[in-house]
Amino acid sequence: MPTGEVVYRVPSYIMYALPNENHGLDGVITQPKYEWKNKSPKLSEAPLIYEAHIGISTEEYKINSYKEFTRDVLPRIKKDGYNTIQLMAIMEHPLYASFGYQVSNFFAISSRFGQPEDLMELIDKAHGLGLQVLLDVVHSHAVKILRMGSTILMEQKISIFMKANGEIIQLGRRNFLIMAKMKSFIFYYQI
Repeated sequence: MPTGEVVYRVPSYIMYALPNENHGLDGVITQPKYEWKNKSPKLSEAPLIYEAHIGISTEEYKINSYKEFTRDVLPRIKKDGYNTIQLMAIMEHPLYASFGYQVSNFFAISSRFGQPEDLMELIDKAHGLGLQVLLDVVHSHAVKILRMGSTILMEQKISIFMKANGEIIQLGRRNFLIMAKMKSFIFYYQI
């Protein structure tokens, strides 16, 4: 820090983080092994979007998982005639009550729902059902706790916009690393 204070912090670019015993997060370096079977489908009509939050997608009094959502909810979405699914609050967020809109890392998926491979399987199965997948990635609201990850970069007034063709437009400062990682994230999760 400019003040000389030493701060433990999860890197903003980490792709997976787990809660630790100090009520913080530990970044995890991971190389998930998943063999993709399906490509994102091309829509022949306007998207009919089903918006879902993995954690509250069950009637049981618990936080649902990527695997349970894949098994129980995806078939219903397809049966009901939707062709696109938007997954809300997918990024890591330490306070569940924030509904996932106080993200701690730009690219770490929420560990409370499962492993990266579980999300990959969910996306792959959705594609196999003919559903396009949108991830509601909200980087404009960062958790204020410095050790959680993205706060320093978020204070730099970063703005990123992605066109439909995948081209990323830079607005603001410190975008090179973030934009490169965003392209990596999109490739990584086949969206």
